[in-house]
Amino acid sequence: MSTYLAIAKKYALPGFFIFLGTIPLVGALIVYRNTNLYLAEAAKAEGTVVKVVRPPNNDVYYPVVQFTSQNGQTIEFQSSVGSRPPSYSKSQKVEVLYRPTNPQDAQIRNFFSLWWGSITLAGSGGLLFLTGTLTLLAIVLNKGRVVEGQDEGAEVLTRRSAVFTGRRRTYRSYPVVIFFWGKAINPKYAFALIFNLIGIGTLVLTWSIQNIDNAFLASAARAEGTVVELVERRSISKRQTSQSIYTPVVQFTSQNGQTIEFVGSSSYPPRYSEGQKVEVLYQPTNPQDARISGEDSSDSTLSIFTGIGGVFILMGTGVFLPGLLKGRKDKYLKQHGMPIETEYQSVQTDTWLTVTGRHRSRVVTQWQNPSTGELHIFKSDHLWSDPSSYIENEKITKITVFIEEGNPKKYYVDLSFLPNPDLSPDD
Repeated sequence: MSTYLAIAKKYALPGFFIFLGTIPLVGALIVYRNTNLYLAEAAKAEGTVVKVVRPPNNDVYYPVVQFTSQNGQTIEFQSSVGSRPPSYSKSQKVEVLYRPTNPQDAQIRNFFSLWWGSITLAGSGGLLFLTGTLTLLAIVLNKGRVVEGQDEGAEVLTRRSAVFTGRRRTYRSYPVVIFFWGKAINPKYAFALIFNLIGIGTLVLTWSIQNIDNAFLASAARAEGTVVELVERRSISKRQTSQSIYTPVVQFTSQNGQTIEFVGSSSYPPRYSEGQKVEVLYQPTNPQDARISGEDSSDSTLSIFTGIGGVFILMGTGVFLPGLLKGRKDKYLKQHGMPIETEYQSVQTDTWLTVTGRHRSRVVTQWQNPSTGELHIFKSDHLWSDPSSYIENEKITKITVFIEEGNPKKYYVDLSFLPNPDLSPDD
């Protein structure tokens, strides 16, 4: 059972990333298949862009297209794909694809609108899957391999520790995944760095959106608007169940007397009714940049993004912080701690954890406080090889431990006497 547990722990990280990558990759295949089925049964028609709208809290412009189906029905729909600056203009002719059995299920025929879903899923899934696969390959290919010879710089794909014997060095490989400026990085720190970068990027994006929103509100003018139309868009699922969403079309008059029409946020059930009066916020220099007051959902959206960024940063910091704090504590104890001579007892081996075919070990010593007579047990940092044979061959019985004066519970076991690079503490 312990062997299976060790194997599971060893491959848990790459397996996790491969699993996460598989989900969007499968989704990409499903979306790709559905798009092909849609193209196979879709009818074509010439459509006209009747207006270009920009939803509130959004700098992307979406074309609203009108076309006539095979049975003579006039259909109007808003494209699900927008752009900035707008890719279409009013009265522009476009080719429309739609389902003859459900003409409301229509879209403009262009590459991005047809394939952006599968491309996005395949890209995100492929990145996660590739990360997991490279990690797995690094573990498998570097398992127990020893490289001896001159220092070959970044060409040796290992995290190297060395012992000098003349001009000769001995290296033992560790699994590595990411390289920065030709230097290999321990996988756990590489992934911690990635998680921190994702978290910081998410928070920066959230901060930017918040600043844009605050700038809009600071300079916005107010006007009374009227919901002149409630556009219903229906979709039919594979189970033939119908779902509708409602988008308000609002009209208002700006300070300079210009009549402006814009589209609010979609919802189900509808938030508004035709003829309803609403308060409108808009930019005096660009009245088309308008939104319904109180419709802003950016607070909840920004909270979600802030939470996601915070979680990624906590996960990344959770890897760095313990090692950083322990390193500072050990450095302090070596500089300011009280050295004591302790008696070597044994080497404990963690057989439940195996990395690249090796187990972790710890040197155990003991010391009896001459003032209180209390017996204290000290354990070293983890090692990636068993030092017991070296200690016994060299007949080492005393090992120096640095303790905080008056508090032996805070200590550092000095293993600088170990010559073999494999017997250095794990970092």
